Amino acid sequence: MKATLAEAGHDLPGYKIRELTGQWKLATPGEITLSEFATKMSDLKKGGFEQKIKTQVKEAQGLVVKARTQSKRSYHAYEVEERVGFADWVNRIMKKDPEVQHLLPIDLDTEDLFEKTKDGIILCKLINSGTV
Repeated sequence: MKATLAEAGHDLPGYKIRELTGQWKLATPGEITLSEFATKMSDLKKGGFEQKIKTQVKEAQGLVVKARTQSKRSYHAYEVEERVGFADWVNRIMKKDPEVQHLLPIDLDTEDLFEKTKDGIILCKLINSGTV
């Protein structure tokens, strides 16, 4: 069962698997059908580990959480202070570079940093300038 759960994306320690399977009401005790397994995996996904992680990240102060995929199963979190600090640093380092003036200044109060760096121009300029 441990290997099957791990393949389904739920790598749980043995005691958690015993606890979990002990709560399952199966048509035949000790055996699980494919449809029962699919239902249990869906239940795990809805209220299990994934939900606990989402809750913990959302409760952390000063963090912004963004879904990274269309399925919304992958997340990226960052501290607002880091975003502001990095945007301010980029503004100061790149302020005299004529090739990035159309992208500056980066607004410190919004997620402008991500929009203005997504084409890679600012990042390449920073790397090539030797400041990184």
